[in-house]
Amino acid sequence: MKRQILIIDTSAILSGKPINFPDSEMITTPSVSEELSPGGRDYRNFEFLKEKGLIIQSPSKESILKIKKIAEETGDINRLSNADIELLALALDKIMMKNRDVCILTDDYSIQNIANNLNIDYKNISQKSSCNTYKN
Repeated sequence: MKRQILIIDTSAILSGKPINFPDSEMITTPSVSEELSPGGRDYRNFEFLKEKGLIIQSPSKESILKIKKIAEETGDINRLSNADIELLALALDKIMMKNRDVCILTDDYSIQNIANNLNIDYKNISQKSSCNTYKN
């Protein structure tokens, strides 16, 4: 059975909506954690997610370079922050692992565009939808 990995974007945390996916591994990047200022509701949501098992992990440099190249090709490069690029690169790293379904939780259209270009599943946190299973 494949284990689902959810890559959590800043927009998912800022939405204030509950992120509850039992039996899924939740991961984000150090850059996403740096976008949240200590104190306030959003930071408390982030701390709660960490208590529920949110892992903070850096992507590979190779995947970062690949994401930047694709973002230049699609015209999204100027709309992506470093956190966005790292998030997409982390998703790309996780897809390379066997027996993993990867889904990005984000409301960011540029992230969604690059994810779509790479056949990486994503879920728009503000709308009801479910992550589709990525098939490599």
